[in-house]
Amino acid sequence: ISFLNRDTGIVAASSGAYLTTDRGQSWTNVYTYSDWRRVIYDTHTSMIYAIGQSPGYLFTSSDGGNTWTSQKLSATFGMALTISRDDKCYLLGDGEVFASIDHGMTWGASSTQTEVDSYSIDVDSCDVNRLYVANEDYAFQQDGPSRIFVSPDLGNTWNANFSHPAHILSGGLASAPHAQYATSLWDGVIR
Repeated sequence: ISFLNRDTGIVAASSGAYLTTDRGQSWTNVYTYSDWRRVIYDTHTSMIYAIGQSPGYLFTSSDGGNTWTSQKLSATFGMALTISRDDKCYLLGDGEVFASIDHGMTWGASSTQTEVDSYSIDVDSCDVNRLYVANEDYAFQQDGPSRIFVSPDLGNTWNANFSHPAHILSGGLASAPHAQYATSLWDGVIR
């Protein structure tokens, strides 16, 4: 779920995207697609971005969800998307981060490989070069632990700053001033 302002927000669901303009009192289906992973408002441009998982597609709307364009991504799977405060878009797909400086028109590989079973990406609220990737290690188990990978240099290097031996992470990251949050399956929110 992502909000443009206190009234207007959009949520991705298994049946498409739903928009509210009254703080969530009512929701309208603005696009039907069966496999959306993430949706996000760019608060600088009011554009809406959405990621379709398989195959990887980027959907964009510049008119509040009335019309949409789509483009096939080079990543086989589109897992997550985030936008930095300097207006760069980052896409997580197949364990690799792709970057766009032109609102998703073109994408280039931005990072070395992280774990494939990762479903969330975020940018630090204070440092636009710092990326976070949550690796749940749940659907495609590789080596056991759930991890949060942190890159101080836009994905050139990654460190596992959080690791838990069981499948604890549930695919949600959120930034706030001076804090980063991750959702867990049974331990609430990790800060």
